[in-house]
Amino acid sequence: MNTRRLLTWLIFWSSVALALGALAWVSVEVVALERREVSSRTQASREESVRRALWRLDSMMAPVLAVEAARPSEDYTALLAWSADTQTLGQITAGTQLDSYAIRYFNVLNQPQIDDELVQQLQAPPMLRQESAQEEAQEAGPPAQKSAKRASEPDSDYDARNRIAQLATQNAPQRSILNEQADQPASASRAFEFQELDGFAALESDERQQAELSDTGGRTMDTASAFSIDTFGQIQSVGSLSPRWISSDGQDRLVLVRDAIVNGQPVLQGLELDWEKLRVDLLRSISDVLPDATLVPSNTTSLGAYRMATIPVALIPPPADPIPAWSWSPARVGLVVTWIAILATIIAVGVVLRAAIVLSERRGRFVSAVTHELRTPLTTFRLYSQMLADGMVSDEEVRSDYLSTLKRESERLTGIVENVLEYARLSRVRPGKGKSSGEQTLSPGALVARFRPALARRLGQHNMDLVASLDLDDDQDRTVTVDPHAVERIMMNLIENACKYASPGDEDADPEEHDTRVHLDVGVSDGVLEMLVADHGPGISPAERAKIFGEFQRGLRGLGNARSGLGLGLALSRGLAREMGGDLQLVRRRGHGAEFLLTIPLDAIDRTDPHSVR
Repeated sequence: MNTRRLLTWLIFWSSVALALGALAWVSVEVVALERREVSSRTQASREESVRRALWRLDSMMAPVLAVEAARPSEDYTALLAWSADTQTLGQITAGTQLDSYAIRYFNVLNQPQIDDELVQQLQAPPMLRQESAQEEAQEAGPPAQKSAKRASEPDSDYDARNRIAQLATQNAPQRSILNEQADQPASASRAFEFQELDGFAALESDERQQAELSDTGGRTMDTASAFSIDTFGQIQSVGSLSPRWISSDGQDRLVLVRDAIVNGQPVLQGLELDWEKLRVDLLRSISDVLPDATLVPSNTTSLGAYRMATIPVALIPPPADPIPAWSWSPARVGLVVTWIAILATIIAVGVVLRAAIVLSERRGRFVSAVTHELRTPLTTFRLYSQMLADGMVSDEEVRSDYLSTLKRESERLTGIVENVLEYARLSRVRPGKGKSSGEQTLSPGALVARFRPALARRLGQHNMDLVASLDLDDDQDRTVTVDPHAVERIMMNLIENACKYASPGDEDADPEEHDTRVHLDVGVSDGVLEMLVADHGPGISPAERAKIFGEFQRGLRGLGNARSGLGLGLALSRGLAREMGGDLQLVRRRGHGAEFLLTIPLDAIDRTDPHSVR
């Protein structure tokens, strides 16, 4: 490979590598960007589903809390203690559909001297208030801590649901004697008003006692507490409802608790909810949004959980569906089409570039070969014609020898021109198309008889012998339609190669010991006429076998031969063979020298003619 060809391919492959690298980078970035976009859309859809589910859950729990928060304190039975194994501690006479989650109601004295674990759990600060305090601390904390809290759930959404929960858990004004005697005479109403004023005055006088009770009980009354007067004229104060979890018998129980002052005594009023039934109904309400979600107490939540605002319960959504490794999308289809187009363009440019390089090399070899081959005959023509024209050759014998040399060189020059023109014609015609105008129908034996003497004479000029072996006795009635001159040219080119590469040269010490036979084996096989030409020369090396039929290709030994030729003989012979529908191949049958096999298809047998069937 010369330097110019190497530089051309180096520039081409460098450009290809640069283009493919840029396209690969763009493809990776597009795929990554698309995956991020799909991930963002999936995450946004998931967050929207979680938000809708949380609103449904809190919307379902808000009426339950509102009904229980508005329940009058008179409906609770006064008890000194509460046991978890008691099925019913107080029955509500007027129940509604929303009461179906209540397992038991309780009314417990809120005093620190009561040594009961469950009562102590009921007296503990509510979990939701603890979380609110923690959130306030986070809001006041560093920005990183605040951003981490906001990353788990949006503040605005939780705050909106929390406000609804606060409205639902605030106690409404309790049922009192004022409502029961709204239709009584004015005197009775005025008497009750005095009683009410006295009660409020008594409550004001007991302010210090309530503060002491709040200190001993661990909490103060909620600012949203409601006040009422029972039938005996006692002022009752009821705080907001607070949901919380307590532990009993190794399991967590969900209760709703509120502070109250009844008959001057602080009490804890509340109820236990059927958590299992409630959980099933809550999950059923969001089954169309989050079919595989779970609900757990908020004190057991893990990363990725979302809190409810109404009760201390966390929603754990199902795992997100994995993003498929590959899916057809418009962007990816465009990338595939672009890759195909770029690769096709690279292949096309490579083919064109290779053809251009090959054509340039062929042109260079043609100019070199023609220049070399034409120089010798033209020089001989110029020298001999000048000597004859100037009368420098007076001897008739020498004069006759000069004329013979001029004739031989003119024939050689004519052969060179004819080979070039014939090869140019074959290059413009597809194999099997444009048959020669000199076609004739002959028998195989007659065809061989036409060029056999010429082959023998040509070999004789180089002190070589033709050994013909014809096996045509069984195929005398078969015919072949070819141009005899084309077949003779093919065979003559093969004989010329044998003369150049297998004849005894000047370097041979003993030419008589050199095998100068050239074999011509003719036979018919499967309706094909086969003609094998084999010599006893050095043969063709494996490195030359792949390019022996190329244009302007000459063997290594022929490069030093003054009569080596243009290197078109074998290429022209194969082109003529394929033009006749046959082929010329380099084979290995006899096992010596160079062996070329010419195959020509015979004419088909006419089955309708009885004389044509053997």
